[in-house]
Amino acid sequence: MPKQLFKDYFTFSHSERRGIIVLIILILVIISIRISYPYFQKKTNNGLIQFKKDIDEWEQSQVNVKKQIRSSKKIGAPSTHSNFNHKLFRFDPNTVTPEGMKKLGFKSWSSNALINFRINGGKFYKKEDLLKIYGFDSSDFRRLKPYIQIKQKDYNTSVSNSENKNFESSYIIEINKATESDFKKLPGIGFILSKRIIKYRNLLGGFYSINQLKEVYGIHDSTLFSIKNRLKTDTIEIRKINLNKTTVTSLSQHPYISSYMAKSIINYKKYRGKIESLTELKTNNIIPDSLYYKTIFYFTVK
Repeated sequence: MPKQLFKDYFTFSHSERRGIIVLIILILVIISIRISYPYFQKKTNNGLIQFKKDIDEWEQSQVNVKKQIRSSKKIGAPSTHSNFNHKLFRFDPNTVTPEGMKKLGFKSWSSNALINFRINGGKFYKKEDLLKIYGFDSSDFRRLKPYIQIKQKDYNTSVSNSENKNFESSYIIEINKATESDFKKLPGIGFILSKRIIKYRNLLGGFYSINQLKEVYGIHDSTLFSIKNRLKTDTIEIRKINLNKTTVTSLSQHPYISSYMAKSIINYKKYRGKIESLTELKTNNIIPDSLYYKTIFYFTVK
């Protein structure tokens, strides 16, 4: 009798056994979650506490940085430039070399801006004029003011003669006619740069400005500054492209003209039949204003 009762209550079909197995698995999963939950909760809380601690430390570091900046700006406080062992000496901003500016502690962008200022004909007549230079701030001025010594002379006739002391002052070349040999005679221009200048000049058709030499790879502002008073340019020597006779392939080889722009110009010519004036290209937005005033030296429609 007991044996029969046991069979009645504990004998299960195949589907019932599968259901019991699934139920047991679910119970085990729930028990596991119940046991492990406090551990994960504690770990999460620890992570949040550490994150908040990191934030607090970062905020405190920012406060300390601001205090240091404020203290460094006080009059008489040592400048940040003094940490780099710069050599201070008397200099004239109209003639100081890039190497000299580096020794004095000029920022690289300030040095480049000063050289560009001089290349474009700018001059310094008083110490305060240095404040006009991009990146040269009041702290730099206070640090260097005692060493600024501007010589009263005509800077149109002399530009850092010491840079070219071994070079004849009478040697001047016309850059649209000069050969590789002519360019190699210039200080700072060797065999490689001479070849690059000639190659770029041939692609352009000629130079309308001495400053275009900066577009040649390897010629920096300081290099051009040291030779600028040895150069001149004659725009009559520029080889021009007739837009009514050229092709897309030929036009796109010009350094200032992209393939897309060359196609636009030729398509416009086909549509109009003939380009009557270069201003048509600017008016119809085929060439942007910034590029138009450079390309007018190289194009013709006659």
